[in-house]
Formats: sequence, structure tokens, C-alpha cells
Amino acid sequence: MWDGTVPVPAAVSTVMLALSFRQNSPVTGRIDSVSGILVTNIEIKARYRKNRRTRSVLKKIDASFKATKKQIDTYFQVEVGMLKIREEEGSTPQLIQYVRSNGEGPVSSHYEIEHLKDPVSEMNRLRREHGFRGVVRKTREIWMWKNVRIHFDRVYRLGEFIEFEAVMEEGRVFSEEVEKVQSLMRTFGLTGKELIFQSYIDFFA
Repeated sequence: MWDGTVPVPAAVSTVMLALSFRQNSPVTGRIDSVSGILVTNIEIKARYRKNRRTRSVLKKIDASFKATKKQIDTYFQVEVGMLKIREEEGSTPQLIQYVRSNGEGPVSSHYEIEHLKDPVSEMNRLRREHGFRGVVRKTREIWMWKNVRIHFDRVYRLGEFIEFEAVMEEGRVFSEEVEKVQSLMRTFGLTGKELIFQSYIDFFA
């Protein structure tokens, strides 16, 4: 059971995972790079059903609505982290690889995103070289509060969820970003029993 705290040294083990992830990444050098660097988030996910109170909470914290998008994530077998192709309406398909630290509560994750020039060929290559794992289909409603993304996800065959992702931009402090996520958890009335510590794909395969 999560006790409401996150030890800052947890970030260290995640960095070690990220180094292994980058060295073994099938992303880098394959296709056109968006950033060429690993990006870090502090994130948490929970089961959550939107209700009348949700809108008032978003208004109270002055969150801004960004978009509602349908997403299809196709996952492939990898030894370190997760590897998927994301297809999203109105956007170029992306190849995303990420690694997330273990823990109960907000955790850090490192990810890298690449735009796909030829998504069909890349899908076939990854199936051949890594193996198919599964598909997650969802509708995602996206809001922003400060540098934190708030996602309301309706996942096919799984249900409804909320996710907070604080983007660790340059100069930001790990413990302060954790506190932002914890603050949102309190604001939305989340307790330990609603939290989930898996990716959506883990429920399927």
C-alpha cells in the first residue's frame, strides 16, 4: 500500500535503467528523431470515473483543456522498458520507447519519441525483430496544469482512468515535481486503493 511519500533516491535507479534503455534502444538511428534526447516525467495513474465534481476541480485549479484524441498503441516485446507505435488521429504515427521506475506512488519514467516516416514498414520490422505483444485502444482527454499533463482515459475493455504526468524540464527539482503530482492526487480525492502501478498493456498481455 502506498504511504503517500516517494523517496527521492528512487530517481537514481531509474537513471541506471534509462542508460540501459538508451544503449539497447531500437529507436535511435532508425528513423527521423524528434528530440534526440531522453525526456523524464513524474507520473501516477489511477482508476477514476469522471463526475460532476471533475469539471469544478479543473476550473478551481485553472487547468486548460488541450484536446480529446483517439489513440491506438501497438506494443512489441523488449527486454528493457516498453516499446510501442502510437497511432493518433490528426498526428503522424510515433515510435515510443520508455522505461519506468518501480514503486507505489508517483514514479519517474524516461521516454524517447520518434516520428515514423514509414509506419507500415516499421510496424512489420518490429513485429519481425521483437515480436508482437498487444494493442491498447483508448480515448484520451488532455488537460494542462502548470507543467503537468492531466489525462482522462477511457480504455477499451478496461474502463476509465486518470493520469498525471509532470514533465521534468531543465532546472526543475525532482521532489518539487513529485509534490505537484501528489497535490493533484489530493485535489481529485485519490487514495491508495485507486492507484495502479502497471501500464495498460500489462492488463492484457
